[in-house]
Amino acid sequence: MKLVSYSLFGNQKIYKSGLLHNIEIAKKLLPDWKIRIYFCSNVDKKFIDLCKNSNTEVIIKDRKYKYDPMLWRMLPMEENHDAVIIRDVDTRIWDRDKRLIDDWLKSDFKFHVARENLGSDWPIMAGIWGGKKPNLKIKKNFNRWIKKEARTKNSYINDQAFLSKFIYPIIRHDLLVYSDHVVMDCEKNVKSIPGGQDFYKGKRIMIGMPVIDDFFEEDKNLIDDEYLLSQKISKYDERINHWYSEEENIVPDKPKKMTPLYKYTNPFLNIFVLICDITFKKKLNLFKILFIFFWNKVLRKFVNLKFKNHNLSKYYK
Repeated sequence: MKLVSYSLFGNQKIYKSGLLHNIEIAKKLLPDWKIRIYFCSNVDKKFIDLCKNSNTEVIIKDRKYKYDPMLWRMLPMEENHDAVIIRDVDTRIWDRDKRLIDDWLKSDFKFHVARENLGSDWPIMAGIWGGKKPNLKIKKNFNRWIKKEARTKNSYINDQAFLSKFIYPIIRHDLLVYSDHVVMDCEKNVKSIPGGQDFYKGKRIMIGMPVIDDFFEEDKNLIDDEYLLSQKISKYDERINHWYSEEENIVPDKPKKMTPLYKYTNPFLNIFVLICDITFKKKLNLFKILFIFFWNKVLRKFVNLKFKNHNLSKYYK
């Protein structure tokens, strides 16, 4: 069986609209694929029933933490399916998706990722990756990660940081990367998505992008993202700004090169390689990094100090 896997746990209309559109689109573009949807138990039952279709499989789960449903959609990666792709519920399946999927399935590579703009600088973008008979240990690492990261039930759980640490080091040697924007310095198998660039309502189509058709003003009052709360803006406003941003239509002459923080499953080897990279490539000052680490991780336990910025994420993910 081939699966497209989603999680839905928000009350914003963009999620529900995107999901309903994708169920219908998949019937035409991916007729031999099943859509699996992990619903949080607080989602309206009438909407869940609406999503039960000939090409869907519905699983209802209770969440322990506010953001752990973000990781549910990865669970099929343990199940040895012919193919699994993970996508975001608030985005559309495009012909561009179909071309990527067909190209990857014909390749010898077990996994794929796509990085569709300059901001896609994580090793694995959580809503744009997939595997063939993947057999990854998601649940075990998932539980370890949540216990560490979710210090309270409302803590933000970064699914891309989880994938960077636990999954990327395992799959990177058997990985096909689709990107004209960002590559990791250890990646050799990088290519463009076949078929050239497509546009929708004047916007460059990117896999993983929301579309303006799914923006609803009712979503303005639903601010459930920790970062957006701190910025006092709604997800609606953020998406509108994102849609009209000219930066999103820029394709660089050559991809931005990043270094993954986790290349190896051995944590000590990762630290050693990182220190060597910082020291010899001179991207950052090692002593400044160590001082800021001490400031942020040690002093802040005893003194109410603001975080110092180490600028690490400019080069490393």
